[in-house]
Amino acid sequence: ASASASASVVSGGGGNGNKANKLNPADKENIAPPAKRQCLEVTKPVIIRSTCHGFSRLPEEIVNHLLSYVCPIDKPARANKTPSYGSTNGMSAVCRMWRTYRNASRNGLSLSSKRDVPAEILASVVTASPNLKFLELSSVRCVVPSLLRQISMEKYTGLERLTVAECPLLTDVSMKMLLLRCRNLRTLDLTGCNRLTDDLFTTLPTHCPKLVTLHLNQGPGLTNTGLSAVLSRCSSLLNLHAAGCPNINHRAFVTAAANGAQIKLAVLDLSRTNITDELSSILPLLTSLRSIRLDQCVNVTDATVVPLAAHCVRLHTLTVTGLNLTNISVLAMAESLEQLQVLSLSGNRQIEDLSVSQLLLRCSKLTSIDLSFCRRLTSNAFLANPMSCNGLRTVILKDCALIGKDALDALKLLGVN
Repeated sequence: ASASASASVVSGGGGNGNKANKLNPADKENIAPPAKRQCLEVTKPVIIRSTCHGFSRLPEEIVNHLLSYVCPIDKPARANKTPSYGSTNGMSAVCRMWRTYRNASRNGLSLSSKRDVPAEILASVVTASPNLKFLELSSVRCVVPSLLRQISMEKYTGLERLTVAECPLLTDVSMKMLLLRCRNLRTLDLTGCNRLTDDLFTTLPTHCPKLVTLHLNQGPGLTNTGLSAVLSRCSSLLNLHAAGCPNINHRAFVTAAANGAQIKLAVLDLSRTNITDELSSILPLLTSLRSIRLDQCVNVTDATVVPLAAHCVRLHTLTVTGLNLTNISVLAMAESLEQLQVLSLSGNRQIEDLSVSQLLLRCSKLTSIDLSFCRRLTSNAFLANPMSCNGLRTVILKDCALIGKDALDALKLLGVN
């Protein structure tokens, strides 16, 4: 870019105008101001500095498209080891914003919900980053088996977290090819990938022996065979999410225990599954649990929740929404779960004031409780022992018509939302 600028040439008395004469300090006061200035129009280059960082404001799709044209391998251009300016290192050397983006993307790449990213661009971006620690491709329309096969040609030895949730076109074969290159994977999210079957799940422990967290939610292809294989051979597994899987039940845990597995789960989500009261038979194997969700498991009753409270005394999060539990379960929680912090009893319409007041009194670490649709509760549940609510921060009381304004005002005075 160029612009016009004005330059002033001052003609001094007695000089040729080419060089400035050196003057004594005493003579400077006697110099008369110039009588006239001769202005010459000249042109000089001007560097334009943008006040806004345009590169940083580009949509991710455009940045990823730009990245697809950059050489993914940083090779020296000459024998003197000078970096090629067609490489990512070269671009980082001359462009501050590119360097910032490159450094930010060095450890991971998230393209979740970018539904319209073309497959060829996505493959270029991913393969140009072989040192990723996490890769998120949730809800990306172009994540198809052929794309994963192309990506699987690279070795992602450092990849620790992979998310391909809500990609319904994925198949067992393509996922196997990709996971073979991800031996150090610790977190895997396959939520909503409804074409995956036990053919993949039974081989997960071989492909990903270091798995710590596994999300298999809404997977109709998961059965007790695949789940028992994961529980038996993934010795590092701590967090298992299998909500909405209709073909699993307690038998997967029984089989894993029969195979000599030591189940160390700390987080377990079995919401909306076919779990029944037979789950109580394997609760002695789940004493390490810190969090469990059994929402809308309609076949679970007090016969499971009471022994659950007795065996899993370290629980700090318990959600048993819509199970139609009674006061017996709530009193069992009050007696055993001293570490409980978050509790959801929503939809258990037979719960009454006495059990809830005892729960609030004994579970002193409780900070959040959901009692929505517990329609037998009245204000006495909170006013019987007002100071027992001192630690509460969140109370949800949807459709609890019998709880009056006096109880609500008392909770507000204690700082409860």
